[in-house]
Amino acid sequence: MTSKANHARTYNNPVSRTNEIWAAKVLAMETNEGNGPDILGCGKFAEVKFSLINPKGNQGHYPRCWTVLEHQLEFAEIWSGQGFWALGLYEIDRPFQRIHTFDPKTIEKFVIFRQLYVVNWNWIYEFPPTEQRVKPH
Repeated sequence: MTSKANHARTYNNPVSRTNEIWAAKVLAMETNEGNGPDILGCGKFAEVKFSLINPKGNQGHYPRCWTVLEHQLEFAEIWSGQGFWALGLYEIDRPFQRIHTFDPKTIEKFVIFRQLYVVNWNWIYEFPPTEQRVKPH
């Protein structure tokens, strides 16, 4: 993994968190601080997935796709209410290697485009799940 790709991986979680906060706000839901789906609402829940578009530098490391892990498919069996997938696209105004903060409010200022598609939970079953790669401890 290149240092640029590694830097992007470091900021993956804070940027994901920023996108989850935004999605919860526009959908009038709350972020889930525990295990399970990313955002929760009255009688509903959603797993949030975003994909970076128009990356500034290191383009080869940013496939345009949404990754769903097998264990996330189980949320519909465990959580009550109607489930949705909140699938988004976003663009930031700089390369990841120029992000030096983990603060969601600051990261939000770097976002120049965001679009969200909400689909019914069962829609995802049209596609094969991604196998999670776990590194041995």
